[in-house]
Amino acid sequence: AAFGGTTTIIDFAVQTRGRSLREGLDAWHAKAEGNCAIDYGFHMIMSDVNEATLDEMDGLVEEGVTDFKLFTAYPGVFYSDDGAIFRALQRSERNGGTILIHAENGIAIDVVAEQAVAAGNTDPYYHGVVRYPVFEGEATNRVIRLAEAAGAPVYFVHMSARDAVETLQAARDRGVPAFGETCPQYLFLSLDDLGNGFEGAKFVCSPPLRPADHQEDLWRALVRDDIQLVATDHCPFDFHDQKQLGQGDFRKIPNGLPGVEDRVDLLHDGGVVAGRISKERWVEVCSAAPARMF
Repeated sequence: AAFGGTTTIIDFAVQTRGRSLREGLDAWHAKAEGNCAIDYGFHMIMSDVNEATLDEMDGLVEEGVTDFKLFTAYPGVFYSDDGAIFRALQRSERNGGTILIHAENGIAIDVVAEQAVAAGNTDPYYHGVVRYPVFEGEATNRVIRLAEAAGAPVYFVHMSARDAVETLQAARDRGVPAFGETCPQYLFLSLDDLGNGFEGAKFVCSPPLRPADHQEDLWRALVRDDIQLVATDHCPFDFHDQKQLGQGDFRKIPNGLPGVEDRVDLLHDGGVVAGRISKERWVEVCSAAPARMF
């Protein structure tokens, strides 16, 4: 991050299912202490939403951990149902925190993925095929409506699909405090990058890379402030020791790409130099907006 021009990162501290938020946060503080070259903060991933963790949220907000990530994806791992998400939104409305959402319909995705593998479609390319853009749009709309019911702001991480962007834009146009980010991989890479045999595993992330025609919608949303900033969801895996776990079944490929070193330069080259955004907007989406948001 420092080499790439980023002077503060916010990493995701993870609550292990069945354990406390505090335990997860303390583990991440221990990882960071003495090992970080720049300033840092934490988002908190909530794996369990229950009375105890809802109570913990209040204290973490007071300490400066002000946002909590939940997932409509990954059933059996991080998935939260609508009731859990709604309860977390209600609590954030009271304590001043913000709920971050990974918005894809994970239950429907698992159905399509199982059908693809049964049909013999096991290459990394099909990771991008089975996670339909409409599944991201549907989950985004559903959580926006839950946030409206709770009277709470909501923030969507790593937006990738036109369907989701249009939903966010419509909500913001009617005054909903809904916010979103995208990532460099969705602005510069596409579904085609998944299509080179198992080499495509290097490009497996979730939400997946989309067909190239989604890119212009994302750029347009950045210009219009329908999407507020560009983050990375930086999550690299070793190709030979980790990505290879998905040989013969794309569902087993660890999901994630690197990006924290390249974000600022990519946005300058592909945004400012290419004439898509102004220098001022570049500063806004890389630095000022995330500083205000978090």
